[in-house]
Amino acid sequence: MNKKAACGFDAAACLGKQGDRMRRSRTKRTAPSRALQPYLEELLRHVLELQHGIDKLRDEDEAQDQGALLDTLCTNMLVELNGKQVHVLRDPVNARLVEQLLGLLLANGNGTTAEIAGRTASAISCFLGGPSRASGSLSNAIAPWMQPLLTDANGSHVLQKLLWRLTEPDLNQVCTKALRDDVDSDARTCELAAVLPPMQIVKDTLGALCDWWFAPSDAPELVPLNQRGCWFATLMHPSGTHVLRAFLLAISALPARRFGPVQCWHAHFLDQFLSGTQPIASTPFYPELIESKIAPALARLPVASRRRLARCAPASATLQVLLLAALHVFRRTQGRTPDLNSGANTNPNHLQAVRSCWEKLIRGILETARRDLLEDPAASRLLELALRCARVKLGPYSRRASGYCTDLLPFYESHMAGADRLRRLVMHPQANYCVQGLLYGADMVLLQRMLLDDELLESVIATGEGWASRSGHDRSGVVYTALKAVLQIGAESSADAARLVGRTIDAVERGLGMHATDMTRCREQIVPRLMQVLFASQRRRIFSRRVTQQSEDDASSASNDGAAEPPTRRTIYSSLLVQLLVHHSTLVREGFMQLAPNEFATIANDAVACHALEAYLDVASEHPAMGDRVRAQLRQLIPLTASIAASPSGVRVLEKMVVLMEHDLEWHRLVVERLADASTKLVEMPHGARCLRLFQVRLWRNHPKLWLVAQQKRLTAKRALSDILSPTPETPSAVSTSKRKGCAAANASETTSQPGINTDHADCFGRTQHTLRAHKPSME
Repeated sequence: MNKKAACGFDAAACLGKQGDRMRRSRTKRTAPSRALQPYLEELLRHVLELQHGIDKLRDEDEAQDQGALLDTLCTNMLVELNGKQVHVLRDPVNARLVEQLLGLLLANGNGTTAEIAGRTASAISCFLGGPSRASGSLSNAIAPWMQPLLTDANGSHVLQKLLWRLTEPDLNQVCTKALRDDVDSDARTCELAAVLPPMQIVKDTLGALCDWWFAPSDAPELVPLNQRGCWFATLMHPSGTHVLRAFLLAISALPARRFGPVQCWHAHFLDQFLSGTQPIASTPFYPELIESKIAPALARLPVASRRRLARCAPASATLQVLLLAALHVFRRTQGRTPDLNSGANTNPNHLQAVRSCWEKLIRGILETARRDLLEDPAASRLLELALRCARVKLGPYSRRASGYCTDLLPFYESHMAGADRLRRLVMHPQANYCVQGLLYGADMVLLQRMLLDDELLESVIATGEGWASRSGHDRSGVVYTALKAVLQIGAESSADAARLVGRTIDAVERGLGMHATDMTRCREQIVPRLMQVLFASQRRRIFSRRVTQQSEDDASSASNDGAAEPPTRRTIYSSLLVQLLVHHSTLVREGFMQLAPNEFATIANDAVACHALEAYLDVASEHPAMGDRVRAQLRQLIPLTASIAASPSGVRVLEKMVVLMEHDLEWHRLVVERLADASTKLVEMPHGARCLRLFQVRLWRNHPKLWLVAQQKRLTAKRALSDILSPTPETPSAVSTSKRKGCAAANASETTSQPGINTDHADCFGRTQHTLRAHKPSME
């Protein structure tokens, strides 16, 4: 039997599961690499067995023994692989085995923080420091063997995952605290003192790697990958750029789970990070490298070379990570004032130097803008992010009165000014991202120039439903960003800002086709357009006014089909646009109140459109005038309660409905009856169980049989878990455990008064012999 299956642990999920796809490499397997495969397989089997035993440990002495054994296995593996890193990591089979071993040995929970930090330092020193890392010249030892790993898909993937481990919160919090200069040596705890030496090794290794990558050169774009100063070639290489990207995440401590895959960035989360409403709690591990080496190296490049990087998709993605990493470093440096710390890196001169470096990095990317780059798929995303980062507030010690790092009005004059040119850029599928970046956080002068002088609002009205329904374009993002920027300016309470807000909302309503002069025709005009905007990326749906069972089935199947499609950036911006309009447009709120029950359920069951519905219910809770109409609308949804509770998004909408209908006892009673009929199916789903917990007390009080069924299922699950995890005579760890503590456990199990209920907490995890094994639940 497979040892991995026997241990019940998926090692492939440790450092990022790649699915069923096996990474292929053109490199042929060598004899030394084939000879190491049995050793790595046996080592993986042993580590998996130890991992399975760690979950059942109760004694600190046993945990220390297991941690020491894992340290020994890690040390032996790295000693065995020393000098053979290139052969092992370029082999597709051995690279996968090493990735799984590192995932297990460095996983959180497989030892103390000091033990995990020591293993991480040893692994980084072995795979990133080179075979001759003890010679005292780390950067010279890296050169002869880093190039084969950077150009190989398997080797670069292992190095990337190893660097990602440094961004995890458990290591970052302790390690950055141990490396801080303002921590007194007497105040360091034993744990920090134990973590300091290995983390100093990691810092030296990363510093040597940065010295090798970003060595000074007159023409870095001409340096090959096997020489010092080859960062430009690494950026352009499809495999090496992933290692450099992981290196940037490691030294800036940005979470790799969120910022690693650039294509998976969520638009709303990126807005929160850039605006500072959701800051990253981690502290940069080695910020000096970005301030003194990486950002200046990019700023010294000629404009033509920077344009080459912007056009290359892998290099553009890495430069986007560099922008976010530099922003995180800049914010963390700005938060440390001279009054709080006594370190040398917190004086005003250093803060001003960091801000100057940040400004040069932004200006260096914006200088590459040109018409062909604005319309390039890779360069447009880089320019969009640079334009957004340019609107970040600098805070104290800023030389600019506006508080921003650069003025974007000259950029607009050079590349986008003019009604015809701006309309063409908005209609372009790639250049419209640059328009969004320019609108993000724009000031009053720039907004008036774009929206009024260059007639962007008239373009929105003239295109009508084209920007909202034509496939392949993201003009809804332009409209959303413009409306959001105008509403932020409207908070200044000036007369010009108020007029601009009114004109923008009116233009957006006309562009959406929701500008109905007769409120009696709201149902025929606004509701169909509202559904088309919320489901912009899906096929057009026509909802009839009459609610029949057939229409409910069609809407349910359509919502299920839509949920199967992955949400695109376009659908996200359409939902965000409607969320803004709900708070400021009477027509949009009237359209929501005119929704038929099947239409309401369709929106609630959609993973993206449901957020607009949540905003509508929040507004209804804040405005008593529309609260009565909304409550009457929610009473009509009682027959569809079970279908709404069958999806995760519907459960969130149902939570908002509960807040709005808090004092309507009759509504609660009818909803509980509907949920009681579907409780068998809902309890099997995580979101269904979450929905049942909303009405748990009322549900069990009105339907006591459901409470008895739930209790019986809980006991059955506990017995089944005891059977699965109970030790068998064939398991060595179970035999050794039962020899030490089996007698006391057996006595405790024999004196149990109720054999059907497990009263010993340890028995749930199979640590002791228990008589519950005789009470095996039937499969029926």
